[in-house]
Amino acid sequence: MNPIQGRTVALAALVQAGSLCLNVAKSGLLASDAVETCRESLFRFDAITPFDIYDTGDLLAHGKHKLGQMLSQPTESDRDLLALGGQILGLARRFKTNDQAQRAVRADLFSALERVQGLQDRAERVSALDHSCATLYQKHISPLARRIIIHGNPAQLKRQENADRIRMLLLAGLRAGVLFYQLKGSRWQLLMQRQQIRHQLNFI
Repeated sequence: MNPIQGRTVALAALVQAGSLCLNVAKSGLLASDAVETCRESLFRFDAITPFDIYDTGDLLAHGKHKLGQMLSQPTESDRDLLALGGQILGLARRFKTNDQAQRAVRADLFSALERVQGLQDRAERVSALDHSCATLYQKHISPLARRIIIHGNPAQLKRQENADRIRMLLLAGLRAGVLFYQLKGSRWQLLMQRQQIRHQLNFI
């Protein structure tokens, strides 16, 4: 895997998490497979490559489509997603240099998996994981920087399951942002390597 390809996977995953986060906030609707990809990425502790984390292919189709659109012909509706992506990248930069926060998040994710081992019902398991991710996000991530404010439909934002899912998706976006920086990514590349990134979308 070449460096640009790896960074493109990370960016597609970040955009997917951010886009789904906004969808939940505005309508409560989402693509279950795309959300599951984001959720599962948080528990791929021993992954070696970006492909090991996301399995790529159709599982990142939503993020790949949105990223390609944003790099070529961004629409007015992409403005919120661009802003959110920038905030997540800023948060990822802080998180990747905070060893204490990284250790705490990893430990809490392990604990979250252990707590759902006995749950047979998939919906119950997913709900429990989202709630655990939301709790650790508030505990370990929110204090690192200014809070990310998600605007949407108040009726949707008041629902606990949506609030939990939004924070889980923000955590997944953070995970992708950290991966982007681990692969030597930088913001200037988003400006200077737009064509290369768009090209790599065809191969992931």
